[in-house]
Amino acid sequence: MLLQPLPKNRDTLSDPNSAGQIRARFNRRPAVSRIAGFITAIGATLILGATAAGACAPTGPSGSSSLRSVVKHGHALSGMVGTVNASSFTLTNQHGIVWTVDVTPQTTFSESGSPVSYSALMAGDKVAVKGAVDSTQPDTFQATSVELRLAHLSGTVVSAASGTFTLSDHNNFWRVVIESSSTVYSVGPKAVAVPTTAANIVPGVRVEVSGNVDPNHTSLDATSVRIKLASIAGSVTAVTPAGFTLSTSGGSIAVATSPSTVYFNRSGATSAGSLTVGMSAIAFGTQTGSGTFSANFVGIQPLRGGHHDSDGQAITYLTSFMTHGSPPCGKGHHHGRR
Repeated sequence: MLLQPLPKNRDTLSDPNSAGQIRARFNRRPAVSRIAGFITAIGATLILGATAAGACAPTGPSGSSSLRSVVKHGHALSGMVGTVNASSFTLTNQHGIVWTVDVTPQTTFSESGSPVSYSALMAGDKVAVKGAVDSTQPDTFQATSVELRLAHLSGTVVSAASGTFTLSDHNNFWRVVIESSSTVYSVGPKAVAVPTTAANIVPGVRVEVSGNVDPNHTSLDATSVRIKLASIAGSVTAVTPAGFTLSTSGGSIAVATSPSTVYFNRSGATSAGSLTVGMSAIAFGTQTGSGTFSANFVGIQPLRGGHHDSDGQAITYLTSFMTHGSPPCGKGHHHGRR
């Protein structure tokens, strides 16, 4: 008995529901019909996918509940104060979500590292809050500490009147600064600034202002105003009882000093005798003429690491530290390019 060879594709046997028969019928359909079938399948997949995604979307009003669980990462909030009540205030964070922040007699308040009272908090203030979300009210935060973060402006005074002045910032935007009886005024580099008065806030003066955004959202209520002096930096080439000479990239500058000139270095105040030839120095004061400068403050630092160029790395470090109270780019006491 001879065996009959099987068909090359066993799916093409008589079973009409076999895979081969189904593929054969599908392949005989017009191309347009096959494409329409694919599109229908894809559409169904997308609808199912969207439904599944919707199941994971934030719930509650505007999806706020789940979003809050994301933005409250840790135990801190930050944002702008809205309304302030006797035992709570509202805070809008960077995502536009409004929180109710509860305070208690144990809640501590600070501003620029100094303790303040709850009464110092005003609408428009920027704050950082530590605490925890209320276990029964997910929209409420129980505060253990509140830090008021001041806003900052810097620029040149363009006009001044009693209780207010206007400054122009580096973008030539004009900003109104509101002064009060509690505003503190100083002059000089931040590390050793000395007190001054509002009478010295006049057109042409450069200032750095810290304070709180006024409720009108366009002005700054100043807590402190620091007058920034002109400065010149270089390496010391000569020292005399009347001053010293700086070698700078623009040439030699004769710097005049007086008994009231304040000398300082990284450690704080120092004496005029600390300044010697070969050191780097930065003078703060007034340009009095071509090649001459009158110094109210002098910051000094020895050149180290073999850097003796007039505007080298030591000058970069010195300028940043003496002007802003910190070294460039967090480099500590090491010189380095910015």
